[in-house]
Amino acid sequence: VVLGGGFAVGRSTAPDPAAVAQQSSPPAPPAGTKVGSATDPDTGARMTVQVRPAAGWVRVNASVAGIAQDAKCRLLVVAKDGSTQEAGSWLVSSAGEKDGTNLDGSALIAPEDVAAIEVRTFEGERIVTVPV
Repeated sequence: VVLGGGFAVGRSTAPDPAAVAQQSSPPAPPAGTKVGSATDPDTGARMTVQVRPAAGWVRVNASVAGIAQDAKCRLLVVAKDGSTQEAGSWLVSSAGEKDGTNLDGSALIAPEDVAAIEVRTFEGERIVTVPV
């Protein structure tokens, strides 16, 4: 009788497998979110981006890899008319050279006007571009 009661208590306190599976899946991105990835054939740099719409502007998340340590980089949002807005900048660390760098930024370009996300050096050299 005691063993049966212990089993029943343990059974009733165990989490529901469906609830656990539902909690572990990432939330769906907001409507209008654009994603893309690219590897530049000349530089070998790689980038995966997510562009999320806001009220007249965009939020950007970029994972960038394949850039040498000490490179000074800018993350740019490129509009369909060719204009750009800087979403962030960084100095590639030794860990960033080895494992890549994850960046969050924003830019004042309407979500429907975004054509690409680009990384350039401070000297203007294009490192990698992801059309979205």
